[in-house]
Amino acid sequence: MSTALIDPLLVARVVGEVIDIFAPTVKMNVTCSLSNKHVCNGHLTLPSVIADKTPVGVGDHDSRAAYELYDIFAIVSRLDLY
Repeated sequence: MSTALIDPLLVARVVGEVIDIFAPTVKMNVTCSLSNKHVCNGHLTLPSVIADKTPVGVGDHDSRAAYELYDIFAIVSRLDLY
């Protein structure tokens, strides 16, 4: 049996039902500052762990590029997925 990486947003039907299907074009990295732990889509993180500002890295070090970061937590929580 083949083990393929499946995007949790697709499994939870956020992509396709809530937002249109898209292909990521830049790399995004989120790291919790207290535990220095990498955070992935679909992982539940306790509020006490992310009480401080969490660094988010988007794209590379090209200062000419501009990105928009959207918070879909409110949408996902309304879908009662957790």
